[in-house]
Amino acid sequence: MCDPAINAVVTDVLNQSLDPDSEIRIPDQELASKYGFAFVLKEIDENRCNIHDAGFSELAKEQFKLVNKSQLNSEASRRDGQLVYVRIGSVEIDGDVAHIRIGASVNIWPKKKVGLMCCCIGDMVLDRSLDGWVFREWGLVLCG
Repeated sequence: MCDPAINAVVTDVLNQSLDPDSEIRIPDQELASKYGFAFVLKEIDENRCNIHDAGFSELAKEQFKLVNKSQLNSEASRRDGQLVYVRIGSVEIDGDVAHIRIGASVNIWPKKKVGLMCCCIGDMVLDRSLDGWVFREWGLVLCG
């Protein structure tokens, strides 16, 4: 499991991304939500941990389905060999500032041969406040 501080950053970002008045927008979130919800890879490779949905709002629990890599493959095999999902590349916390690399990605079922022209991922900068983590700015955003 991820450190509670890492999980809090992820939870705040995912919860706030569903609020239409929030400044937080996950790159290509609409694309990843095409199933009526978005799959979210719970494994953060760079941090070597798994997030959990404790702290998710009820809406976030409906709109984000946490899955592992094996489940991504299974879902991709059921969805014409590919699956768009939200991936968290890393979370770094330095005092009252957090950086989260987040965006959409595509999982290809290992038996399907396809080329990709997708998705966007960005480095979001957040500041700690009394209400949790709030968006400050985007660092680098890459789209492929």
